[in-house]
Amino acid sequence: MTETLRQRAYDHILKQLANGELPSGTRLSNRALASQIGISVIPVREAIGQLQSEGLVAYQAGIGSFVPEPSYDEVFDIYDLREAIECHAIRRVGALLDSETLDDLGRQVQIMADTFQRLQSLSSGPRDPQLLERWSQADARFHDLIVQASGNLRALETLRNLRKSSRIYGARIGHKPLSTILRAAEEHRHILDALGAGDAEQAARLLSEHIRDGCREFLENHHRTRLSTTQK
Repeated sequence: MTETLRQRAYDHILKQLANGELPSGTRLSNRALASQIGISVIPVREAIGQLQSEGLVAYQAGIGSFVPEPSYDEVFDIYDLREAIECHAIRRVGALLDSETLDDLGRQVQIMADTFQRLQSLSSGPRDPQLLERWSQADARFHDLIVQASGNLRALETLRNLRKSSRIYGARIGHKPLSTILRAAEEHRHILDALGAGDAEQAARLLSEHIRDGCREFLENHHRTRLSTTQK
């Protein structure tokens, strides 16, 4: 029961972080969160401890637990590690990728393409959070499938933790423009085509470019957000 409550608290806080509801500098109150979730303080404290161990929440004596502001180095390190893990995995699976995994990768690419079309048709209004979540899930599964196919489960766990951080940091700089979403969808398609052709080196090169593009765009948006905040 305690484990279930801890997971409930963890999921609740993580969702708030990923949705940008807890901006940088926000102090996390065990009692306030426990009241919000409807559980006792103990599982909330345990959940915050887990988030601290994952680097998603910081702790400072005299202040307590709070949402940290990511540095450029931290963001770069996340993408650098992702590139190392994912490109190693894609070279490892290469031409050995089974048809079932290729089909699943293709489904995720199609979901991303379909979701882009829906987002584009609604470009005059606010972004549909369900569509954005659908995109994020397909994107995450595409990358997970490649690492999972390599058979390195520790690498897969590390990748997922890195993605949590990048998603939380990304929530603080607003939604991606449609042009970025379109480019990402096309990049996933090209990676899939290279894998389908059994060209592991080409797939790794394209994946590396895709991750570096994401890092560059993230840092540029982060810089613009910080400038706009300091100028207010």
